[in-house]
Parts: sequence; C-alpha cells; structure tokens
Amino acid sequence: MDLSQKNILITGGQGFLGSQIEYGVKLGRAEMDILDKENVRARFDELKPEIVFHCAVNINMQDCEEHPEKAFQINIEGTRNIAEICKKTGAHLVYFSSNSVFSGNKKTPYFEDDLPDPINVYGKTKYEGEKIVLEMLPEALIVRTSWLFGKGNRSETKFTEICFNKLKSGDEIKAVSDRFGSPTYVPDLLDSVYNLLRENKSGIFHVANSGMATYYDMAKTIKEKAGLPGRVESISADLYPSMVIRKPMEALDSRFIHLRPWSEAMTDYILLFK
Repeated sequence: MDLSQKNILITGGQGFLGSQIEYGVKLGRAEMDILDKENVRARFDELKPEIVFHCAVNINMQDCEEHPEKAFQINIEGTRNIAEICKKTGAHLVYFSSNSVFSGNKKTPYFEDDLPDPINVYGKTKYEGEKIVLEMLPEALIVRTSWLFGKGNRSETKFTEICFNKLKSGDEIKAVSDRFGSPTYVPDLLDSVYNLLRENKSGIFHVANSGMATYYDMAKTIKEKAGLPGRVESISADLYPSMVIRKPMEALDSRFIHLRPWSEAMTDYILLFK
C-alpha cells in the first residue's frame, strides 16, 4: 500500500497527534463534528477517504471524570459515527487507543493479549471505542500507545515540553517516580503505523518505544541529555491527589512490534529545541 497515493482523512487533525501525521486532510472539530452524522457524511462524500486516522478524542482524563457524559459522547458515540461511515464507504479505519484500557494492577507491562479492565472514565470510553470498531470493522487497525511526546500542536501542554522549559530556566521539576509507562515518540509511533498499513495489517497492536520509565526518569533524562541547569525532584503520585484513578503500571509491550528505546528517541526529541 502506497500511502502517498491514498485519500486519507484525519479526525482531530488539529490536535497533538493528528497534527503530526504526514499524510492526508486534517480536520478539526470546526471542519467536521464527529457527533454530527450529517456533517460527517457530507465530509466523507466530499473527500472520499480510503483511510481514516481517528484521532478525535477527549484525552483530558480529569475532564472525563468531571464530565463523563461529554467523554462518552466524544470518545464512544463519535467513534461509533466514524466507524459506521467507514463501514458504509469501505474506508480503512485506524483507531488510536491507550494504555488506559488496562487496570494498571499488573506488575509488568501489558501485551496485546492481556485482558482490558479500565478503571477510569477515559479508559472505559477508549475500550468501548475499541469494541465498537472491532464489531463493525474486523479489518480495522487498532493502535494502543502510551505517554506520547513530540512537537505537535499543543505540545506546550505536554509534560516533556513543560519539563524542558522549566529545567532550561533553572527551575525545579517535581516528577512522579512510582508510576510506570512507556514514553513514546510520536514520529516513531507513526512510522510504525505507516508500516502496519503498508503491510495491510489489522487487529490490535501495542506501539510504544521500548523500555519502562517513570515521569522522574523522563525528567532526569531530559535534564542530562540537554545539559539543563534545573533540578529534578522525585515524588510519589500520592502527593498529587486526583479524582482520576490510576495504578502504578501503565507501560505497554508488544508481541509483534519492537521500537527503539524511549531514551534514544528522547535524544532526537531534544534536538528539536536546538
């Protein structure tokens, strides 16, 4: 499959992930409201996409807990609308999911064949989205990923950029050291997704840079690799009380895909600030 020759549509195209996709037409909510079936149908009729990257999502976990109805609308009903139109038109759907479909109670990273058991609203909505996609579109590609970093739209709200800017200014960063994830560099994620599409793969894949880390590990790595003057302090997640239930293990591993270590990818990320 030659992606450059395909009509590709990206929902949530103005967001952090969608803005970094190299191909296709990127539509934000102003251009296509995924909750408006008529609007979605009109844009599909106009653009005739052959591949759809579904990136439109309410990813703010706190907001999902505070406004679950909105989260269910965007993350579940919006996904249902996109899946329905893809089924009708024959477009191939790429659905981006999350480590949050798992409980976080496991002692080691999660593989594709581990059983989802979400414990917060965001995770529940993403898992429901997965089930909708698999039921309607068995040939769809579902990509679970974790702790994204990169230089897309709104990257200034991400931990890595906040961390870099504070450490560069000589400020202190307090970073959680008892929650583990798989920091994933968006260009590495997308290169892997493009390869999966070129190979006509379908089903569920975990796509994350290899290795496990805490936010403290990430902050310390940014400081050391960039030679920044600020100080990094290790703290417990318990010091950040939240209505969002999160357990210690948020890392992913894969039976099929093995990306370079996250710390190596962080070197490339830091070069973007030079």
